Amino acid sequence: IIRHATVAGGFVWIGDSQLTKFSVSPTGNRLALESIDNNFAGATFDHRLETFGTAVIHMHRPKGRAGAVVAATDITSGRTLWATDVAIPPAAAPITDESTGTLLVANTNGYVFRFDEAAIRSRVQDTPFPGQTIPAPLPAVTAATDLGQGRAAFSAPGSDQLLLVDPAQSARPVQWVKLPKPL
Repeated sequence: IIRHATVAGGFVWIGDSQLTKFSVSPTGNRLALESIDNNFAGATFDHRLETFGTAVIHMHRPKGRAGAVVAATDITSGRTLWATDVAIPPAAAPITDESTGTLLVANTNGYVFRFDEAAIRSRVQDTPFPGQTIPAPLPAVTAATDLGQGRAAFSAPGSDQLLLVDPAQSARPVQWVKLPKPL
């Protein structure tokens, strides 16, 4: 494991398989462990830690998930200020609904995005369907089935979970269904 470290605001930050914060106590001749909001346990920190203003910026690959997370943690409080997932591949080819001119795309982590005319014009769609909770543990989602009328099913081979998407259902457009046996 490669350890990345920085010193900021009287604290030593180390990122390796988690993020750790130590306070420098020169009178005690030691580094005291400080608590932080989220230490991203099990992640792999791939890049050096950077200080920007009152935040430590770090990048890590979460355990059991595709892609990476770039996040900022407040130096003093240890609270995560923001986190952004990047480089997560799509699960399969987009599902198209020609009647509404929309696309459904799921990523391998199981989040579903809907691209309509407004999203395509803005060139940004960074918010998945609301209310999604991903079952854990979930293997990488790699298959999609077009169910017609803008509906789709996404799955991970060998998983006993199926992701059903129906944008017409305003209450629950996205839901995970537990299957009696693995696919």
